Amino acid sequence: MGGGSDHIIDCLDDGIVVVDRDHRVVTFNQAAEGITGLPKGSVLGRPFAEIFGRSPAFAAQMARTLETGQTTLHHDARLSRRGGDFAWVDLTCSPVMDESGAPAGAVAVFRDRTTIREMEEQSRHSDRLALLGTMAVGIAHEVKNPLGGIRGAAQILKKGVAEGGKDPRTLAECADLVIRQVDRIDGLIEELLEFSSPKRLNLADVNVNKVLNDLVALIRAEVGEGKIAFRLVFDPSLPPVRGDETRLSQVFLNVLRNSVDALRDRPSGGTIRIVSKMDLDLHLGRPDQSPLPAIAVEISDDGPGVRSEDLEKLFTPFYTTKARGTGLGLALSHRLVEEHGGSLRFQSRYGEGTTVRVVLPAAETR
Repeated sequence: MGGGSDHIIDCLDDGIVVVDRDHRVVTFNQAAEGITGLPKGSVLGRPFAEIFGRSPAFAAQMARTLETGQTTLHHDARLSRRGGDFAWVDLTCSPVMDESGAPAGAVAVFRDRTTIREMEEQSRHSDRLALLGTMAVGIAHEVKNPLGGIRGAAQILKKGVAEGGKDPRTLAECADLVIRQVDRIDGLIEELLEFSSPKRLNLADVNVNKVLNDLVALIRAEVGEGKIAFRLVFDPSLPPVRGDETRLSQVFLNVLRNSVDALRDRPSGGTIRIVSKMDLDLHLGRPDQSPLPAIAVEISDDGPGVRSEDLEKLFTPFYTTKARGTGLGLALSHRLVEEHGGSLRFQSRYGEGTTVRVVLPAAETR
């Protein structure tokens, strides 16, 4: 390149490095100088691998393009700079052909996103601090309330022992109160341990329809016959899910109880609709695995719904819109579904109801 073309590429914000078929640098624009800290005069004519030896991902990607003749992409490649620090860049390496179509070298185009990455990290740090603050307030609130009850009961017990003649029934009630409140704190601690130190999944083929049927029977027994109706629409041909039945039951039970809570205080009651079906529009899988067909479970209620400002906070630990509740249930359920390679999503319109959609990969057929 020369003359006008060199002037054009020097006007670009992206760094551009062109190497010939001998892997020597023939073009190095001003943006490349600014990003790497290397002056053009010290770079031109030298082997690419020698210049970028301290940036292995960068050098390897260029070498791969030169070897295969294919365009390669790398998001957030680490690029060492003159002086010892480094930059984060989005990198594209593409082959260069001569007039006859034969390989003539390669071009690397890279954009500095160090500042953006730092801002993203600061944002994540702020989010973590905000989450920590929410959790601290939640823990304090959830522990302080039962502690107040325990203290009051202990004072009554102490006074009864000191004075004598206290009604035994009152003393027994105080003791029961202490036990209940201690159990409540113990339950909170168990939820926190489960959230912070998840147990290993015990994977097996799980019949989702059977799990849902069993849970609905349990919920019906808890609620009793009355205002809340259940409508079950199950696909009997669903393949099993490869998952931990206990953990998946925990997820669906939590969602069902949330729906019940949304309807419990309504004079007219309401309906909970549960649908299981194949999700034909979605295939799930991890990056190192082939995608699997997906199974969707939708649990809907015609309750009061969730305000839009609350929707984005529903998976935040200790954030809850219920009078009694730790706010850990949905956060834990969301994480459990993701550990199964699936997704959990809320759809709600305030005043109209809520639908929770759980999507899980089907078990591989053998």
